[in-house]
Amino acid sequence: MITEEMEQYRIKDAPFISGSGQQSGMFRFEGLDITIFSADPDWEHCTVSTTTRCPTWDEMCKVKNLIWGECVTVVQYHPNKEAYVNLHPFALHMWRNSEGHELPDLRMVYSGRTTLEEQ
Repeated sequence: MITEEMEQYRIKDAPFISGSGQQSGMFRFEGLDITIFSADPDWEHCTVSTTTRCPTWDEMCKVKNLIWGECVTVVQYHPNKEAYVNLHPFALHMWRNSEGHELPDLRMVYSGRTTLEEQ
């Protein structure tokens, strides 16, 4: 999950020290704080935050592409209210199934198209 390109953004100062080559850690990329950690072997997880605002859609796309590449689908998960946890007011999260199970392509569902070629 952590590529050579990603390694250059790894934070190596206390208290966020993580060694090169580890598959988790904290990173700083274009003003964004990125935490990669997952306690679940089935899911890769990334948190993206700033100190003053939530990341934009474009920033989340840049981070997703940096970590997983342009051809991979990841999700931002919105649980029911009972399961909601907010530990940081300006953080957003992305998950990817680590077993490589692709998520369904939902473009046709919300667009009403029957093929992706329809305009």
